[in-house]
Amino acid sequence: MATAKTKIQKKKKDKNRTRNIIILVVVVAITVVGGVYAAKNSNTDGKIKLKPYQETEEVTIGEINISVKATGNLEPWEKIDLRPEASGKVMKLLVEEGDIVKEGQVVAILDQTSQEYALESAKASVALAKAG
Repeated sequence: MATAKTKIQKKKKDKNRTRNIIILVVVVAITVVGGVYAAKNSNTDGKIKLKPYQETEEVTIGEINISVKATGNLEPWEKIDLRPEASGKVMKLLVEEGDIVKEGQVVAILDQTSQEYALESAKASVALAKAG
């Protein structure tokens, strides 16, 4: 029985030895291949030549034209109703449709003849009331 046990242990040892030899051969082969690759890609200084990671171009100044074609509806950020302090015929429009305007900006000049006539009439009424 002792001999059977010894034979099993010997076979196990042989198996481990074979496995270790195969691992050693693979490691040596990888080392040799790596050394050959490094030797082929090195220059006289012993440095490894690396190929560029990415192709590059020289930067130049130029125009970039971008155009967008789309369909849809344009809406303003904010809609405002104009309520002038006086009414009358518009004599001159100071802005065009689509212009950006600021609060308090004059956008139109109104005909003031009717307001001037009303003022003169009111002054005459006051003068008449004072006289009478």
